[in-house]
Amino acid sequence: MIQSAFQVDHPQALAQVWLMGFVMLAVTAVSFFIANIPVIDRLIIPQAVRNRRVFERAVRYFAESGAYKTQAHTGIVIFISVLEHRVVVLADEGIAAKITDSEWQHVCSTVIGGIKTKTVGSALCNAVQQCGVILAQYFPAADTEKNELSNGLVVLDASGKTGTAAVTLEAAE
Repeated sequence: MIQSAFQVDHPQALAQVWLMGFVMLAVTAVSFFIANIPVIDRLIIPQAVRNRRVFERAVRYFAESGAYKTQAHTGIVIFISVLEHRVVVLADEGIAAKITDSEWQHVCSTVIGGIKTKTVGSALCNAVQQCGVILAQYFPAADTEKNELSNGLVVLDASGKTGTAAVTLEAAE
């Protein structure tokens, strides 16, 4: 016969044990839900860590998208992390050799301003036009060139899965 090592003779003590277990479960559940609220993450995760994670994710997407595979190494990705209010412009080596990071800062500021004022769509269009102006100085368009990359807007969810948005940014003619 198996005997229990824990035996409670008083019903009041048993009720206290159950109550303590329920309180511990409730505290754990509330802590879990609070810890999984993105705004709370912004408050407790250091800025440097968030910036590094956004940059690393941007580099990963740059590689996954094949932006580095263009013939003249002129691929560019504008990576936006809405939660962190961070924008990263990554340019392939053909562009990076001629255009400095400081020239991309205005593009980033335009998009961040759009995120803050909830005018992301127009800010993105302006940012793409700014990129076109910057790139045209060093890489004038030729009629014989074909577009090697998609101009579409790609939305990544938190898991990194991609979904193409209904909006496509086409080159102005």
